[in-house]
Order: sequence, then C-alpha cells, then structure tokens
Amino acid sequence: MTRPDEPAPRRGTKRRSAPHRKPVVQTGPAKALARGEHNRLLLIERAGRELAEALGRVALAMNATLDLPELLNLICRESASLFQVQTAFVWLIEGADLFGFAAYGEGREQWLGRRVPLSDPVTLGPRVIREKRPIFVNDMAAGIRSNEVNADLVRMFHIRSILGMPLLKGERAVGALILIDTQQAGRFDDRHVQTARLFASHAATAVDNARLFEETLRRLAELEAVNRISVVLRSAPGTNTFAIIPEYKTNLTDTNWVALLVQSNRFLSGTNETFCGRPPGSNVFIRVRVGN
Repeated sequence: MTRPDEPAPRRGTKRRSAPHRKPVVQTGPAKALARGEHNRLLLIERAGRELAEALGRVALAMNATLDLPELLNLICRESASLFQVQTAFVWLIEGADLFGFAAYGEGREQWLGRRVPLSDPVTLGPRVIREKRPIFVNDMAAGIRSNEVNADLVRMFHIRSILGMPLLKGERAVGALILIDTQQAGRFDDRHVQTARLFASHAATAVDNARLFEETLRRLAELEAVNRISVVLRSAPGTNTFAIIPEYKTNLTDTNWVALLVQSNRFLSGTNETFCGRPPGSNVFIRVRVGN
C-alpha cells in the first residue's frame, strides 16, 4: 500500500529495497595493528595500576611507622620490583659524605655502610645530588670513558644500566635513590625517570619526617634531663651536686667524657668524682687558672 503523496509503482516493477551494507572486514595487517594497540593500552593500564599499588603500600607504611631503615628498605624493595631491576639502594647525606643507608637485591651487603665523598666527580650518587637532577647511563663502557660512572663500582657490582634520582625536599637534597640493572644495557629512558621521581619524593618525605621525629625526641630527652638536673641543683645543702654529671653526659651530649670543674679562688679544678666517662682505673686531676 502506498502513501497518498507517493506515486503508485508501475505494474510489473518491484520496489527497491534499502542498500545492504557489507560488514567491514579487517585485513591481516589491520588486525595486527589493532591488536598491537590494544595490547599497548593494556600494558599502560597494568603499569599504572602496579605503580599505584606500590606507592599505596609505601604510603601506608609511612603512616604506620617513622622507622627510617624500615621505610627506605621498603622503598628500595618496591622500586626494584616495579622497575624489574636487580638492585635498588638509597644514599643519605652525612656531613660531607654519602652513606649507604638502605638497599635491596644483589650486592646489598656491599652497598650498606659504604661511604663516598659528596665531591666524588664520577660516582653517580654525588653527581645527581650536586646537580639536583636525575641521570641515567645505559652504556657502561662509554660512561667509564667519559667519567660518568665509577669504573670500580661498575666492575664490582656488574652494572649494565644505572639510574640515579636525587631525594629532594624542596630545594634541599637529603640523599639519592639508585636503580641498577645487572643484566641489560640500554635499560632506562625518560619514562622511567618520571616514575622514579615519585619514589624519590616518598623517600625524601620519609627521611625528613623521621629526622624531624628523632630531633623532637632528642629535644624532649634534653628537656627532661635539664629538669632533673635543676631538681638536683635546687636540693637541700649536703646533696651530692656531682650526681648531675652522669645525667648530663647521658642526655645532653654525645661526648665520651664530661667533667664538672669547681671554682676555688682563681682556679677551676676537677678530680675523679667530677668526671664521667673516663677510662676504667684512670686517675684524673685538672687545675686551670681562671682566665686562661
């Protein structure tokens, strides 16, 4: 049946039906390309999920404890696992040196406790701290020739690729995170730098928080010691004032010996009972003219 405004079809003719669209069939190369893109997106999604999970574990640990060795060893372990490298370790600044504070993986015992001067021109840790930027070296032979890496450490720890990241709290460097691949050259690129930067940020925060906590505890111990010493000094006549010396040595100083010198006329003098920390069996007598 036709609509009123539609001309009637002629006899013996058939109404044309809508054209049938054939489904698009991908050729072999197109299929491979689509499959490759799909796999690439899956890998990106998986890497992002693994990174989020690793950083989540680190964040939980940072909220649960201020134990610095435990936190930095966890960061080393998570870094090695995420980047699929054989070694990760953390240098911390101690005075004019870098100190091997935490490590995970191959050569851990050799890294722990190792010291290098901050002025070392070729070791990667000092370099990334001085320059306050990440550095990776993928060709050890070329790196040794150009003094980008320490040849002795490369041979000792069988380094094939290395990535160094400074631990920065604002503009202040507190150490460095080092990732080492002992199996594959050409291992690192700018994508690894961006991910390592997140771990370095967590490590720097952990160091800063732990040191702040340690400083707070030290100040509290000093305040308690001062209060106890004040009680002794205000005590009734006849109390042994020299009893404050062990308290002073234990809580207020990091020295080996502490002495209380008593002024008499123009001299300060000290004897065995006014010293704490002297070698066993030694006799001590000091007499100093006031003003010397």
